[in-house]
Amino acid sequence: VNGNLNISSNTTINGNIFLICSGNITISNSQIGTGLGAAVVIYSKGVADYNNSTVYGLIISKGNSSLELDGSTVYGAILNYSSSFSLVGDSDITGSVISNSSVDFQGNDASITRGNIPTFLGLNIGLDPIVVPGSYLEY
Repeated sequence: VNGNLNISSNTTINGNIFLICSGNITISNSQIGTGLGAAVVIYSKGVADYNNSTVYGLIISKGNSSLELDGSTVYGAILNYSSSFSLVGDSDITGSVISNSSVDFQGNDASITRGNIPTFLGLNIGLDPIVVPGSYLEY
């Protein structure tokens, strides 16, 4: 998408999809990916807001703004280059987090737990200059 991307209203994005956005991305009340074996790679350069949604896959936030999860669950990995990263309310991440900025926990129920991430074997996902644990570059 050349611009902003909004996904809402109980939308389900099946696995093995790349969502690439040059602007802001907002995902609300939706499911992205259907499991770790059917994950989605999401890349955004602007503000990234995930509200009351579930994501299976890899979130790459490369903008100069913010990445915020509000009442959302992520199974997989987050690679954050943004200037801020917030977990609001009951937001949970199970997998791996790599962030250039500190994580701002804005809720007693927010959590990050080490867990499995999708297999990225053979995917050209441009993770320069670092490696996401479990990706083919780690091996």
